[in-house]
Amino acid sequence: MENIYFFICSTIKDCILQVLQLAIVIIPISILVEIFNRFGIIDKISLKTEKITKLLSLPKEAAITCFAGIFLGILSGSGIILGTIKEKGLEKHEVETIFILVGICHSIIEENIIFIGFGGNVLIIALVRFFAGVLSAYVWQLIFIKNHSLLLVKK
Repeated sequence: MENIYFFICSTIKDCILQVLQLAIVIIPISILVEIFNRFGIIDKISLKTEKITKLLSLPKEAAITCFAGIFLGILSGSGIILGTIKEKGLEKHEVETIFILVGICHSIIEENIIFIGFGGNVLIIALVRFFAGVLSAYVWQLIFIKNHSLLLVKK
């Protein structure tokens, strides 16, 4: 009985610590994004990345979600990603495209630091992951557009 009590207390403590660790990362990032939004920095980022978002058939507002996932990772950037999706009212296929891109090339800085320890060439790894993510998201968009146009023709 004592082991079960210890296990439950230990699990609850670990869960609370993980939530606090997430809050320590997500809250400052969310504040920073809001500050960037107020000063128009997000609009400038969106303009700089317009070619990529156009290639992926995404609205320019989706650029910040892609940046959050690519540079912060899925977990740390999830608050920004979900908040932007809700705020901008992105379509289902746009959200899928973002998650395909971010799923392949997330945490590009953090994970590449780990690869340095194994002697990997960080530039090559980062570029391959980035272009693989963009290519996969682009192919996904092509499949969506083809299927969508086939559905329109059938009607």
